[in-house]
Formats: sequence, structure tokens, C-alpha cells
Amino acid sequence: MLYGLTLGAAAVGVLITAYLVAVCWGDPVDGLRRLQHEPGKGDGMGMLPKVMLGRYIGFLIMAVGALLVATPAIVFILTVGLTFMAWYDTILYRRAGLPYDRHAMAAGAGTLISLISGIAWIYGAAA
Repeated sequence: MLYGLTLGAAAVGVLITAYLVAVCWGDPVDGLRRLQHEPGKGDGMGMLPKVMLGRYIGFLIMAVGALLVATPAIVFILTVGLTFMAWYDTILYRRAGLPYDRHAMAAGAGTLISLISGIAWIYGAAA
């Protein structure tokens, strides 16, 4: 059962990161605005949209890899790292008085995935 939950959690991670890529793919500037990223200084958002699109593609590759390997340890380690970034952004945006609900939702989902995969890892879930 825990292994199945880990697979499901990894699949959710793939869906979330695929969504980030899809939102930013055609127009990274508009995508980041829709994802509630604050414009940078200088010319609009500067390089941030292109940097974030590349980062989201990297996240997607890692999430797909975690799903393919599907060991609770790999899923746990990956999601803890991604979840940390989501909570960090949530706190930064909240402190700045900016919208942060989407970051908080991603952080919450990541926390749940981390808990599921962490429990599976602790209890030695296997296929």
C-alpha cells in the first residue's frame, strides 16, 4: 500500500511540475505572472522568465525520474528539496505583502508528498 501511495505521490509531482512548464512554455513572462512571481527590476522581468522556465523543465525531468525509479527514498529526497523552495517562496512573498496562495498550495502538496514518501521509506515499502 505504501509503495502505491509513493507512486501516486510521485505522479502528482510530475503533474505539478508539468503544469509549471505548460503555463510558462509559450510566454514565460505571462506564465510567471499567472504563477504569482513578482517582476524583477529593469526591463520588465529581465531574465527571470527564461531562467524559471529552464528551472521548471529541470524540475519536471527530476520528477519524471523519481516516478520512473519510484523508490520512496528518491521521491522523498526530491520532494523535500522542491517543497523547501515552495515554502521559502511562500514566506518571501507573504512578507513582501504579495499574493502567495499558489506557492502555499504547492508547498502544502509537496509537504503531503514528502510525508507519504518519507513514511514509505521509513517502513521499507517495496514493489
